[in-house]
Amino acid sequence: MARQTAVVELGAYASIFVSVVGPGPCVKAAAVLRCCVAGAVIIPDMSDAFPPDPLVCNGLALRKAVRRVGQLYDAVLAPSGLRASQRSLLVHVGRGRAPTLTALAQALVLDRSALARNLKPLEREGLVEVFVDAEDRRVRRVRLTSSGKARLARSHRLWQQAQARFEAAYGPERSAALRLALAELVTDAFSEAFVRSADRGLADASAPSVQTASAPSISTTPTS
Repeated sequence: MARQTAVVELGAYASIFVSVVGPGPCVKAAAVLRCCVAGAVIIPDMSDAFPPDPLVCNGLALRKAVRRVGQLYDAVLAPSGLRASQRSLLVHVGRGRAPTLTALAQALVLDRSALARNLKPLEREGLVEVFVDAEDRRVRRVRLTSSGKARLARSHRLWQQAQARFEAAYGPERSAALRLALAELVTDAFSEAFVRSADRGLADASAPSVQTASAPSISTTPTS
């Protein structure tokens, strides 16, 4: 079976082969998600390989892409002792300047119970501290400890390496367009549009048209 392969170096790990089969870059969310999965998922070269994903479900495409990219970033970040999800949590805590747990959960698109589970390991390591708000004892806040700030600073160079590898493999412009599309998906406006679409019936939403467009000029070096 004809295919293109590219060798991806992953830190101290052995080289792995990646099947590159994605379509061209798109800005619209559904098309970009499908492109990301088609271009980034590692497909083992073995005779009993699972049948290829038909790439028709946006939700599945997104979940698979998140898992794959998370695995790649985790491997690069491993020397820091942080997973990508943990580093992102620390970045948000620092950016929020001792945010409330409710505000942090909203920023991370998590419910409070999931946030609590994610914070526990970081608390045990002494990287974050959860405390009661001085003005309203019903409110709990979280802040970085000095150890948390130091660990986050040490992880930055590794994160930059992971970011550079992603953009080298996927392309800076496609990466910027992907971030823009994904940012749109976590807005209240998208959620409201998703709910409203149910009123139009399944027939209207069966095959939405997608137009491609060039990505606007935005930064290709975000901090998390």
